[in-house]
Amino acid sequence: MPPSLVIFDCDGVLVDTEHVANQLLSRLVTEAGAPLSYEECRKRFLGKSMKTVQAEVEELAGRTLPEDWHMMVRTESIKVLGEGTEAVPHVEAQIHWLRDRGHAYCVASSGQIAKMHATLGCSGLLPLVEDVLFSADMVARGKPAPDLFLHAASSMGHAPERCVVIEDSRPGVEAGFAAGMRVLGYTGDPLSDRAALADYIDGLADLPLSDLPADDQFAAWANLYNALTVQLIVDNYPVASIRDIKSGLLSFGPWGRKLVEVESEMLTLDNIEHDILRERYDDPRVHYAVNCASMGCPNLQLEAWRGETLDDALNQAARDYINHPRGVSLRSDGKLEASNIFEWYKEDFGNSEAGVLEHMRKYASPETAAILKEDADIRKYVYDWDLNEVATGADE
Repeated sequence: MPPSLVIFDCDGVLVDTEHVANQLLSRLVTEAGAPLSYEECRKRFLGKSMKTVQAEVEELAGRTLPEDWHMMVRTESIKVLGEGTEAVPHVEAQIHWLRDRGHAYCVASSGQIAKMHATLGCSGLLPLVEDVLFSADMVARGKPAPDLFLHAASSMGHAPERCVVIEDSRPGVEAGFAAGMRVLGYTGDPLSDRAALADYIDGLADLPLSDLPADDQFAAWANLYNALTVQLIVDNYPVASIRDIKSGLLSFGPWGRKLVEVESEMLTLDNIEHDILRERYDDPRVHYAVNCASMGCPNLQLEAWRGETLDDALNQAARDYINHPRGVSLRSDGKLEASNIFEWYKEDFGNSEAGVLEHMRKYASPETAAILKEDADIRKYVYDWDLNEVATGADE
């Protein structure tokens, strides 16, 4: 069911404020006795309310700040940001698209209404959102608590499960999930994204995975595999293919490189995929759950895998891949061309071509089922190892 309400964060999603705001914050917290660099401020405070920031600065500095210190920071921020804040590229067109179709949307930010008026006004977005602004000042607890998003949804007349949140910070993402909403992470800030990705990986690696229910374990292992793959690409970019990232002199890609420690054991991507996911769960749908950042891969999901929705989500991932030419297609000679995944891991699909075809039929659309007839013959297996990246240039 499509969402009925889109909830935008403000800073970093609608307006490009994070760089200027964190430069100012770095100076002010250092003056307050807690020396933090620009990068440290971004990592520690991104998405948090200024009251929360003051409490953390007091703890770091070992002293109590003036009661209105957070208000002083807000006043300084409004002054600086009001002098020149630009809209995030393409977001104005997106808001117009929603508005023209009568689709409900609003803004829910940790910042004050006055700050949003300053930044959104300077960027030209204010007329599009001024009647649907919600601030953390309106609720008892700011992000990562769900209060703000729940308040916004209730005020707009929408159930939490029908809402989608667009966020660029970890506290915001956590708040959206805690509210029972879908969450889309906006990746316009490379520095913050890298820090958040590293934190996400550390969080997964620190989970007591052996104690979790089976579906939660599967989801966590698959999420860890995919996050590590993304991190490998980001840390080595630009590369034409993940195979260009080696784990040894004669290696074929990075899959043998020890990347993460989980429950006191250093693990590679091969360990996670083959020794854990394939071995422990004996489910061919594992191949739709992990992603190798290549064009031939099944889709990398828009959301992390979750135990409570795992079965339905894996079924949908299987349908998405099998009903796409990357999975299987009909050649001009009437023979089938299928992904190498079904050849490399044939043992997971019944250990025969007949087993592969039977697996495909289980998830095939009527159109795909028509080419998977009883006498179907997979003549060739193919796989595109090119990096799955956004194209650039004149034809983008």
